[in-house]
Parts: sequence; C-alpha cells; structure tokens
Amino acid sequence: MTIARGPTRRRWYVVLALAGLVAALPRLYDLSTAVIEVFQRIDVDSLRSLVGGFGVWAPLASVSVMVLHGLVPFPVEVLTVTNGLLFGVWEGVAVTWGGMMLAGWLGYLVARYAGRPLALRLVPEERLAKIGSLLSGGSGWKLLAIRQIPIFSFCLLNFALGLLDVPFRRFTWTTAIGNLPYIIVLVLASDALASGL
Repeated sequence: MTIARGPTRRRWYVVLALAGLVAALPRLYDLSTAVIEVFQRIDVDSLRSLVGGFGVWAPLASVSVMVLHGLVPFPVEVLTVTNGLLFGVWEGVAVTWGGMMLAGWLGYLVARYAGRPLALRLVPEERLAKIGSLLSGGSGWKLLAIRQIPIFSFCLLNFALGLLDVPFRRFTWTTAIGNLPYIIVLVLASDALASGL
C-alpha cells in the first residue's frame, strides 16, 4: 500500500501519530501515576542514591527522566535539586538545562505535529493564530517573560506553544534563556542545603 503525497500523506501521519498516542495513553497514565507516587514518597537522599547508582551514566539517567517530564507533567523541582546535590552547581545546571531543553522540544514538537491538527478541528485557525501572535508577537520577549512566571507549568507551556504555532527558533531561544535563572536558583539552593546553610 502506498501513501499518497501532499496533504493526504500528512493526514495519514497525523492519524497514525494520534492512534499511537491513544494506544499509549493508558500506559502513560499508569507511568505518570507511578512517577507522581514515587515523588510523593521519595526524599532527596533516596533520589540521590537512585540516580547516583547509575555511576558515570547518572547524568544520562537524569536527562532521560527530565525528557519524560516533556510528556508527563510531574514536579521537576525535586530532580533539579537532586542534580545539584549529585553533580555540583555547574554540572547540575548543565544536566538540568540539557534535560529541560530536550523535554521542551519533545513537548513542543508533539503538540505542533500531532496536537495542532486536532486543535484546528476544535478551534478556528484564525483564533489560534491570533492567540499565537498575541503571545509570541514581536521579538519573543513576551515568551521570555512568561517563562519567568512560576504558575505556568513547563510541560503544559511547551504544549501550548506548539499548538499555537510559535516559530521553533523563537521557542528554542526563549526556553533556553527563560529557564536558566530558575534552574540556577534551584541548583544553588540545593548546594546551600548540602553545605548546611
């Protein structure tokens, strides 16, 4: 069977992606529930021993969990603090920032290529475009400011920006710069806790 070219081909990709997502939803729900339960019961020392048990692969393990955060919202602050405790200030910042960038790109791209076609069936394109231009119009300073407001979930904001068709380059630089102060503060706080301040 050959898949047609052009818009029909894209529809097939969207249908296949949505079918895969729908098939995976029960597993993602189970996984997110398990992750939330673990984070509710776990303390920093337990998480430190868990991630530290990976040895030289610990940064990759930490980044992998953060990438999971791109699809399944859970409190990433615990992992950020743990990265600071495990890896020190600068490596903790680097591991956390790298993981958050990968998670951000994943959430953005899933929303843009799988979620946007669905959103367009529910909301007129003009309305989405208007919201997107209000949010990201100009040079991206609005997005940068939104990244500084802690009530906006990192994961959900990535999805929203993908749905609103914010340009990928603008999404990337505002995410890269916008999350850095937050990451630095949390990692520095974990270092202060580790030093007994």
